[in-house]
Amino acid sequence: MKKKPSKSPSPAQRQTERLTISLPITVQASGAGSGRAAKEVTTTVNLSRTGLSFIGRKKYEDGSKLRAAFKGTEALLRRGAGIPLVVMRVFRSQTGNGYIVGARFEDECLAGLALVELLRAQMRTSIALLDIIQAISPGAEVGQVIGNICRATERALESEKALLFLPDRDRKLFREPGGNDSSLNTFSIKPGKGLLGSSITAKHLLSVSSPASDSRFQPKWDTLLTPETRSVLCVPLEEEKGHPLGLLVILNKRYGTFSPEDEELGSAVARQISAVLREAVLFETINHIKNFNERILGSIANSVITFDKDGKVTSANRAAVKTFNLNVPADIGKEISSLFHQKPNTLLVSLADGVLKTQRRKTSFDVRFLRNDGANLSLNLTAMPLTDQTADGTQSEFPGGLLVAEDITQEQRYMSTLCRYLAREVAEQVMEDKDKLKLGGNRADATILMADIRNFTTISEQMDPKDLMDMLNTYFPRMINVIFRHHGMVDKLIGDAILAVFGVPIFRDDDALRAVQAALDMRKELVHVNKDLARKNYAQLEIGIGITSGTVISGNIGSERRMDFTVIGDPVNLAARLESLTKDVHRKILINDRVRQAVEKVIPCEALGMFNVKGKKEEVPVFSVNIPE
Repeated sequence: MKKKPSKSPSPAQRQTERLTISLPITVQASGAGSGRAAKEVTTTVNLSRTGLSFIGRKKYEDGSKLRAAFKGTEALLRRGAGIPLVVMRVFRSQTGNGYIVGARFEDECLAGLALVELLRAQMRTSIALLDIIQAISPGAEVGQVIGNICRATERALESEKALLFLPDRDRKLFREPGGNDSSLNTFSIKPGKGLLGSSITAKHLLSVSSPASDSRFQPKWDTLLTPETRSVLCVPLEEEKGHPLGLLVILNKRYGTFSPEDEELGSAVARQISAVLREAVLFETINHIKNFNERILGSIANSVITFDKDGKVTSANRAAVKTFNLNVPADIGKEISSLFHQKPNTLLVSLADGVLKTQRRKTSFDVRFLRNDGANLSLNLTAMPLTDQTADGTQSEFPGGLLVAEDITQEQRYMSTLCRYLAREVAEQVMEDKDKLKLGGNRADATILMADIRNFTTISEQMDPKDLMDMLNTYFPRMINVIFRHHGMVDKLIGDAILAVFGVPIFRDDDALRAVQAALDMRKELVHVNKDLARKNYAQLEIGIGITSGTVISGNIGSERRMDFTVIGDPVNLAARLESLTKDVHRKILINDRVRQAVEKVIPCEALGMFNVKGKKEEVPVFSVNIPE
């Protein structure tokens, strides 16, 4: 039985066998008389099992024999050889730029091997790039992304380690950003220094086997390259504003050395890393700004509610949730008029409505607010329009408004008063114990600090009152900040004197020590104050400080509407007497015996003897604090 001849493929079948693809291809004439025919590097148009077509700059004759090679397959083909082709047809390109040359493979087996090798290299690159893309995950920090990228690079190039170095702020040094290997965290590369630094300056890929024997190797700068380093591949990332984004360093190919294919893959990986890194940095920047703004809004003590142009709530900060007893996220999206529908809240709703109608700021003070749990609050309210400007600075569509509420109920009034005398963290502790805010006093052990400006009367007589006030406003805030820093309470300002207390209303075992340390820091701060005063041509100030420890009566005096937290007792009077005595004994800081016992192991003290002081029948021992030079 005779075998039926196979039918020739139809045009439609031949079309489906073709692959339209753009690949770099090197073409050169071959055969007798070709001599040193010029090569041309061009691109393919179509590719099939039996041949290909490419864009030629010259018109090849039908039947011409050519050699072609794809980039990445050179190692497979003998040097100077290539895939043999026979030109089948030539016609001018529709663009008029060159010719479309159709050619048939003379050795389909060799062509198949070359294309398989090309496909393998392309797939390797594609898998590596996909791995790099997947290294970035939403919400991940840049450090985590970089770690994922380095692991993906190690897998792609079959290397022992991949490191990514990023420039520091002045772009002079490239530092490896973290990682599990703590020994690398301090390693840096300086452009132009050593083997690694030279690749940054040259701005091109660098592949070296046996780096220790390379002429560019400098042990001082190339400490990353140990004697165990067999091979290194350095690939600068893409540039941004004239500076490379970083340097990818790949160490020790697991099998042999880095090949030309590895170099191509390393370059492709570096390009993808540049894109991923830009995206990761941008994402982190945006996320940082978002979180920063949310933290700012969340840390604001006042309540802040935003609403859209329809009067529906779009956001509320932490203070607003607490003040208005909101249920987030259930209350987000509700209209302000329905959310605060109680009759006493009419004024609050009208302020928000007024902003929506007029797009102007509305303010009202001491507004009664009835919360849904029955609590009555007193609020200062401000409603204002949100602005949304376009890129050219013009106003776009009105987006909505903002409602700011300041709670001025009794507890908030207490906090405001306490913060005038105490560091905020101390005031917050006091607020947790409401009994301390009632009228009345308690006995307590405390340390008193009295600081007074020397010769203030003489200074004030020689100065204009306005300049004198300016001088005090330069001096007092700096001294008060020092006291607050050491968790002291400023009881009161008496003319040019400061009366501070340590241990009231919050007692600590080291109250006396902190008081003395505050006095020493006040002396240091005075140097800076005097520099500021000298620039204004004001007189230079000198202060004396008296510090005592003992039992005092502390508490609030006055009325429920106007009260002051203060201390009274013999230690307060004695502190004032010791401060006055500083002028007579020519010392800066004087303390009583109880303070001396508490601090002498930490701060040197000097016994000055027994002194008569006003208000004391018997002499009292007085000590001086030695001020370090």
